[in-house]
Amino acid sequence: MDLVFSTEELDPAKRFAAWQDAICDHYVQVDVNAVKPADYQGFIREAHFGAVTMSDVFLSEQRISRREHHIAKLDKDCYYVQFLQAGSMDVLQAGQTLVTSPGIGAIFSASDAYDLECSNQFRSLYLEIPRKEFSSRFAEGKMPSAATIATGRGLGRIAAEFCALLASEASSLEETARGRLGHELMDVLALALDMGDKDEFSEDATARQAILADEAERHAD
Repeated sequence: MDLVFSTEELDPAKRFAAWQDAICDHYVQVDVNAVKPADYQGFIREAHFGAVTMSDVFLSEQRISRREHHIAKLDKDCYYVQFLQAGSMDVLQAGQTLVTSPGIGAIFSASDAYDLECSNQFRSLYLEIPRKEFSSRFAEGKMPSAATIATGRGLGRIAAEFCALLASEASSLEETARGRLGHELMDVLALALDMGDKDEFSEDATARQAILADEAERHAD
């Protein structure tokens, strides 16, 4: 992946201001507040897979906020997917808090207000996915605006590991191949999100059946 921004060579006093500009330039318009702006570290690496932009991001403890006055500028209409490698981040959107970690990714909408609360240093792979193209992969009303993605097993793990593999091989892939892989990555992500609730429901149903069977057995005794 190509390095597009780093604080490493900057004067420490200028790092956080440069980071604020980089966030808005490479993603969407937001407000950024760091816990220790005088001791800020961060970088952004980037690769393009057709319509999907992938970033490898390292940042220090901070809060990122996107509000209506940012959204009104209509800079991008997209979703973000994050798969953490280190640290933790809370995604606050649509009245819910998504707690993410290396075992739990998240998807959220850049077209709605949100807050990202990063504790300590944090590293993640980010996917920027165009809303129209990604939404077309779901039945009407099925596309979640914000949701977690369990990455320790099943389709969530496949999606996260596919993403990591593409990040590691991006520089060796031709543009045509990257474009096709971007489409396939969106397909896998859509499948993971679409099937997530069904998997959960199946597990819940199995658990309920086991409880009922235990109760019936106790009553029989």
